[in-house]
Amino acid sequence: MGALLEVKGLRKEFAAGGRKKLTAINGIDLQICPGETFGLIGESGSGKSTVGRCVLDLLKPTDGKIRYKGEDLIHCDLHKKKKLRREMQMVFQDPYYSLNPRSTTWDTVYETLRVDKCIGQRELSERVREVLGSVCIKEEEYGKYPHQLSAGQQQRVGIARAIVARPNFIVLDEPTSSLDVSIRAEIIGLLGELQKEMGVAYLFISHDLSTIKYLCHRVAVMYLGSIVEYGSVPQIFEGHSHPYSKALLASVMVADPKVERSSYKLAGEIPSPIDLPPGCPLASRCPEATEVCRKKEPDMIQVEKGHFVKCHKASGWMLGEDGEEKSL
Repeated sequence: MGALLEVKGLRKEFAAGGRKKLTAINGIDLQICPGETFGLIGESGSGKSTVGRCVLDLLKPTDGKIRYKGEDLIHCDLHKKKKLRREMQMVFQDPYYSLNPRSTTWDTVYETLRVDKCIGQRELSERVREVLGSVCIKEEEYGKYPHQLSAGQQQRVGIARAIVARPNFIVLDEPTSSLDVSIRAEIIGLLGELQKEMGVAYLFISHDLSTIKYLCHRVAVMYLGSIVEYGSVPQIFEGHSHPYSKALLASVMVADPKVERSSYKLAGEIPSPIDLPPGCPLASRCPEATEVCRKKEPDMIQVEKGHFVKCHKASGWMLGEDGEEKSL
């Protein structure tokens, strides 16, 4: 199956005063197939949300390529970009602040389609009503404003706004992080049902690892703007190889007191993204780091089919006493 979305060498820098640059995304590659849910996990500040915004052209990348259905999203003409962007939508992290406080539930979803002059008034209203029903918004809530809705209802409106144009790809930027547990489960179930019905692909950005494990097909682990490991859900959650992945998954709380938790952890603080250190960005915190880790950035290595790791340990290199690289 060909990729619906393909990202190569994506890099995003922000001005940090003077000539300094903050590196939010440090040259990442990823592919998302039609109908797939691709999870992006990592600590806050690792660059996950910036990836989602660059993919949707809400932020201009500093470098790299983004292709959707084979079309170059960065350099294509405005007419083609508008056509492609209609197939790509986003559900934001905070449902309240992502909605216009002066628009009712109906108007929020209606306005998304109103600009499409190919749709008649009657068909437009029918589709809005159909979509609001599919996310379990009742008619008595059509005329309500965001502040009159619960957090769960607000997020349902945000999802309705995203799917009303029948997109093929949606970026979900921590869509359940501000919701309580019961409503979170409802929204996750809703997203799964919509994917089965519409065949839509998701880029699911989250630090909620249990949700990622339940909903996603493949997962990428981000650290300090780089993807350090990616593969299928079983490969990442059960067969992870990168030290950062080990520490991240060891931090997950388990409800069963009989389950023994891993004691694997990292030391120290995350390096500044304004002045990235040479070599592997995890070297100063990694309990498995060697001299080569502090001098040379590792390559992304395939450790098994579909499973890739960016680590010197995986590639089998070290530094000898003479300072030269040697195979393990």
